Amino acid sequence: MGLKNPFPEISHGSIDKILNTDIEKTPSVKEVVGHLANVRTRDKAFKLKSKVITNHVARTNVADKFWGRKHKVNQHDICDYLKEWRTKSGWSTKRVDEHFGYAHTAGHWFRKDNNSGSIPNPKDWWKLKEILGFDDRYDEAVTELELKEIKFEQSLRINNWDDPSDTITATGPEIHPNKERRMSVRECAIIQTFPGDFEFFGSLGNMYKQIGNAVPVLLAKKIAQPIKKELTQYNREKYANNTAISKHRVA
Repeated sequence: MGLKNPFPEISHGSIDKILNTDIEKTPSVKEVVGHLANVRTRDKAFKLKSKVITNHVARTNVADKFWGRKHKVNQHDICDYLKEWRTKSGWSTKRVDEHFGYAHTAGHWFRKDNNSGSIPNPKDWWKLKEILGFDDRYDEAVTELELKEIKFEQSLRINNWDDPSDTITATGPEIHPNKERRMSVRECAIIQTFPGDFEFFGSLGNMYKQIGNAVPVLLAKKIAQPIKKELTQYNREKYANNTAISKHRVA
């Protein structure tokens, strides 16, 4: 067809580039997802400033590498302790899950079969204490953390509030600037410019993979728009030429 394949013009760049051009500064991680920085992750949708937020779930497998517990704790002891106080309070496991907005996470705080249980993170611990009313016995052991040595491996990259995000990959999200968890599914989706009402389904790993494998939505739009314009112009010219030929034949 001989059509042009126009490439989008550069609109954003790093600080060193914008000093010499008219392009805008690429948004930083904080500018894009900073509003979720102190919002607790949860399985269920919730409202934040009248907007519904979905998929704000994240892997938390950075604690042993970065913010780890300062004191050694036994999960079985914590489990028995929490079960005792849950029974006293009259709260069911389901009700605790619903209170936190989790699907099954809270249930693991009250079970120790096959070592499948878990200990609440410090934020959840304090919130759990509010509703169950337990004493201070394990507060220090569970909530006191210390910063571990950081290893410079790709899987351990940490996002920086002041810089644009690195590439979102399908193998796993980067570590949140707070070093307490990975970037959440919703944060990754925002960085990939998915609309806020676009909801993802599947396991946590599959949702991360869907986002990492996707072409950023606005990038696809920026590439498609000039192509559409070129095709539209081509079709108009083709239609005009065919119309002219038809009139000439009739004449």
